Amino acid sequence: MLKIYDSNHHFLVLLDKDLDDVQITDTLDTGWRTLHFKIPCKTEYLNYIDEENYIETDDYSYVIKEIKNEDNKYLSVECGPNIDSIKSAIINVVDLNL
Repeated sequence: MLKIYDSNHHFLVLLDKDLDDVQITDTLDTGWRTLHFKIPCKTEYLNYIDEENYIETDDYSYVIKEIKNEDNKYLSVECGPNIDSIKSAIINVVDLNL
């Protein structure tokens, strides 16, 4: 289940169907994750899939980086880590240590 937010962090929709080929990849040297999924070109959720929108899972936050229309049936969506949330976590830890 994926929660979609616009670029201003306003909640848009909960993606709980029509997803295909969902893959989460962990990068061991950085600890960051990437998300990849496909969604049908003809779905009610299509208007919410925009580059720079945010996607949240139960334990991680992503930013939509690339959307490709590969075969006119599915959109391939590539997401990178939401570094804003990582930056704020680091700032909070630094503030606590002052």
